[in-house]
Amino acid sequence: MQIINEFSDIADQFDAVLCDVWGVIHNGKRLYDGVKAPLAQFKQAGKPVVLLTNAPRPPQDVKIQVGGMGLDTDCYDDIVTSGYVTQTLIDDLGDKPIFHLGPERDRSLLQKQLGQLTALEEAKAVVCTGLFDDTYETPDHYNEMLSDIAERQLPFITANPDLVVDRNGTMIYCAGALAKRLSELGGKPILSGKPYSAVYEKSLEVIAEQAGKDIPKEKILCIGDGLMTDVKGALDNDFPCLFVFGGIHKADILPNGSYSEAGAQSLFAEIGRIPDFGIESLI
Repeated sequence: MQIINEFSDIADQFDAVLCDVWGVIHNGKRLYDGVKAPLAQFKQAGKPVVLLTNAPRPPQDVKIQVGGMGLDTDCYDDIVTSGYVTQTLIDDLGDKPIFHLGPERDRSLLQKQLGQLTALEEAKAVVCTGLFDDTYETPDHYNEMLSDIAERQLPFITANPDLVVDRNGTMIYCAGALAKRLSELGGKPILSGKPYSAVYEKSLEVIAEQAGKDIPKEKILCIGDGLMTDVKGALDNDFPCLFVFGGIHKADILPNGSYSEAGAQSLFAEIGRIPDFGIESLI
């Protein structure tokens, strides 16, 4: 892995960027310092910048969210979300009654299925976008519910495979953590988003639309902070990857503010892969 000081050190090597959002661009409350300039400069050079996020919502919702933090379209061209890709899986449920496991803010993902939403007792499928209240809940709060879902072998569509995210210094659980617990209980979650191939296939289509031509994978840089989603997804799908240390793995890789080779190698061993590049934060 080549450690770089700033994105401009390698930007000329690539013709497009797929950039993660939470953990790279913002921390759930505010933009990281200095993150706008490298994205804007890359776009100004005529190269597509596509935000690729495991947010369990439509792209328009994410556009509003990041816009409210100060990231405007001078910094990116388009957005691909896990929620967008998940919509096809939800549509495939047909007219089955659905239980939505997640906060009300994610209900926009189910606009076409609002008439099918029901209580868990009546449901024939579950769409999970997260915990009901991630400010204090953990997967332990859902053991009884997930045991029931596993016993009934209900389809469990997981719109965000992330296990955790860092919200302004506090780790909160995501839908992926509930899917992991369900699997441990004998259920079979259906996961979408990073690191799975469908979201990268869609991203290639979006990049080609923005560029007016196909761009080979080796010229598209994936940027992210999550090893099991961003890094694994990029490398498994044959993209070069820039790993941002200062996201969810900061405590392991930057203890006391300094880079730990041992901490990094221990994490890389978990996925059996090493990213091409590393950087403390996207600047």
